[in-house]
Amino acid sequence: MLIGAKSNRDGVGASLKLTAEGVTHVEQSKGGMSYMSASDPRIHFGLGKRTKIDSLEITWPSGQIDRLTSVPIDKIIAVKEGVGIVPKNFPKIPSTQPASTQPVSKPVSK
Repeated sequence: MLIGAKSNRDGVGASLKLTAEGVTHVEQSKGGMSYMSASDPRIHFGLGKRTKIDSLEITWPSGQIDRLTSVPIDKIIAVKEGVGIVPKNFPKIPSTQPASTQPVSKPVSK
């Protein structure tokens, strides 16, 4: 999630370049809503089997460039323009567990 300071408050138009173990992925923060709808402001980078993010470079609409290292994986983060990662409470989402091979309920005998 992006938080603009000099730029617009949601960082719409910011370009994000993530480098992880030699692979670079670029995304752009998009905005736009229509009547009775909303868009998810988060930007998702799929790392596949990679276990470390080398850097995250954010070019804000104002021209400010933030270069972040030590970016955590498997987490939702908030980044404030000119500051970096800031604490923000996000809802906890339980991880998915593999389906059990045991039946959920026992058959009823007559």
